[in-house]
Amino acid sequence: MKNSGIHYTGVDFDRAATLRKDQDWVDKQFQNPKCLFIPIWQNKNLVTGQNDTSDPGIIYLSKGQYSGFEKLVSESVFLGFDDDRPIFALDISGIKEEILKTHFNQGEFINLRLIGQLLKARDAARLAYARGIIHWHNTHQFCSKCGSKSINKSGGHLRLCSNMECGKETFPRTDPAVIMLVEYRLESGEKKCLLGRHTKSPEGMFSTLAGFVDPGESLEEAVVREVFEEAGIRVGQVTYQGSQPWPFPASIMLGFRAQAETININVDPQELAEAKWFSADELINAGEWGDKNPGLKISRKDSIARHLIDSWINEQL
Repeated sequence: MKNSGIHYTGVDFDRAATLRKDQDWVDKQFQNPKCLFIPIWQNKNLVTGQNDTSDPGIIYLSKGQYSGFEKLVSESVFLGFDDDRPIFALDISGIKEEILKTHFNQGEFINLRLIGQLLKARDAARLAYARGIIHWHNTHQFCSKCGSKSINKSGGHLRLCSNMECGKETFPRTDPAVIMLVEYRLESGEKKCLLGRHTKSPEGMFSTLAGFVDPGESLEEAVVREVFEEAGIRVGQVTYQGSQPWPFPASIMLGFRAQAETININVDPQELAEAKWFSADELINAGEWGDKNPGLKISRKDSIARHLIDSWINEQL
């Protein structure tokens, strides 16, 4: 499948979804001398340090390196094959920070959200996959039906209730959220797009509107509802644009373009500090989230929000 160009997509592993159901087979892959490991420590990924000449990159651990801390691993997940190499994610969150360097003297553990846009697309996708599924294990240690301890199964892609009378199976969770660029055509023919500043965002930081999908509604209905709830704008036509896994902590972002039928903004102050209509000329030279310079800023390049904005700008030029 062709990469969409959206960050955190394009994981190229053979996930071996049928084979990983056999625990003996998973154990055999774990013992493969070619096996590589992606460690996760308290939701942070191990990467090479950034410097003036190179961007950060993914660090894999070998079988030999794993043997030095195997007793400190709380969860392991088979991610798939990279050619003939089995790749596993390891949760080592139980290691105390002061002794972390004893086992990992190369690179550093960093929040993926802070460096994602600096990584090569393949590295970013793989680290997001590892981070997301380890987070799921950390938050689903117990059965949601009876409260008993749950057990890692199917290579880490299933948790099974340890209570044989219950036996509930739980699969990795991802929460669907819609994210949309709303546009309006003026009588002059010029188009403008609607961006909002969240109540927790700094002055000048604007992005597309977004929100979680409610039970019992379609994705398109969620777009219509969220835009009206947050900005008081009625939208009509809604068109799908693409999706992005967003493991911060466990979402799938579903991108849309929506056509506004009204233009007067009325924000929900609990959601947005403000919302504005912007032209492409106003956005093309905007900074991005994290910049220290004053002025207008928009979402960073690793987000589907930025993909939606940039695609719209390019259409107007």
